[in-house]
Amino acid sequence: MSRKLLLAGLLLSSGAAFAAVPIGPSGMGGGGASPQNIISVPFSASPFTYTPSSGIVSADVYCIAGGGGGGSGAVLTSGTAGSGGGAGGGAAAIYGRFTAAQLGSSVTVTIGNGGAGGTAPATGTQVAGNNGSGGNPTTFGSLLKAWGGGAGSGGGIATASAGGGSAGYSGPGGNASAGTGGAAGAGGGVAGVVGSGGSNANFGLGGSGGGSAATGAAGAFNGNAWVSTAGGAGGGISTAPAAFAGGAVVSPNSIIGTVGTVAGGSTATPPGNNGSTALYNLTAGGYVAGSGGSGGASSITTTLAGGNGGTGALGSGGGGGGAILTTNTVAAGAGGAGGNGQCAIVENF
Repeated sequence: MSRKLLLAGLLLSSGAAFAAVPIGPSGMGGGGASPQNIISVPFSASPFTYTPSSGIVSADVYCIAGGGGGGSGAVLTSGTAGSGGGAGGGAAAIYGRFTAAQLGSSVTVTIGNGGAGGTAPATGTQVAGNNGSGGNPTTFGSLLKAWGGGAGSGGGIATASAGGGSAGYSGPGGNASAGTGGAAGAGGGVAGVVGSGGSNANFGLGGSGGGSAATGAAGAFNGNAWVSTAGGAGGGISTAPAAFAGGAVVSPNSIIGTVGTVAGGSTATPPGNNGSTALYNLTAGGYVAGSGGSGGASSITTTLAGGNGGTGALGSGGGGGGAILTTNTVAAGAGGAGGNGQCAIVENF
């Protein structure tokens, strides 16, 4: 199936669920062999003033918001178990068709940036990690709005971390705090999960973030979805003490039907990996976002830092950072930032 022929579970401006339908010369992109003009608006171009081309009949608009940032890992005294940072949740994508009259002379397009990851706490003293920040909405004037994913919480001391909620069609994913997962975004979002893997979402929405266990364990996997995914959680530390890997990210691909994996940080090489847009991208007539950033591994080696969470790609969540011991002379892992949003405008003549 080509990118031109897929629209996966987006939302019409009327609020109805939108099924997969052809877009383009043979579909609803103007009908027949009608010409089209495609305008892509990345975060770097925001705010962008869209001026409709002369002679257009309508425009199909596709928007995705920013993903949530992951939390940073805790700093723990040897013999005390604790968690790595929770993962950020995925953003929502939304679609609308607008007539030339509705568009008017111009529309301001504002692209939401991904939420910042939680900063690494100071070394040498036992302390919990810091929470990430939620992703920001993407707007197409007053006509269309996509909501951002929620942030993951910082790693805890003898407590689990939690993931951010995924965005819904009507509201952002909630931010996690300590051992409480972020709330589900209104209109179909999924709540963040405490101490285990995130939850999957429906078409058009992102997966929720997972957290790291209170007992110290490998970071939990992400919640996935066709549109955007959550990040992976950071690795914790057990009472032994022992270090653990960060959570990997598994992402389905609605264009070619395959599954991509972003490996979590290992105890030998702690940093998590950034999400990929190699197979996941916003294209006119089809909508698939990037994969989330994977979680960073924890470290009990004095001179080895906890792994930073990976940065999410295109609307997906950032990974959680890995925990360290108070005897480490280098920092715990910071949370990864959520992926920035984007917007595409398909003009039909």
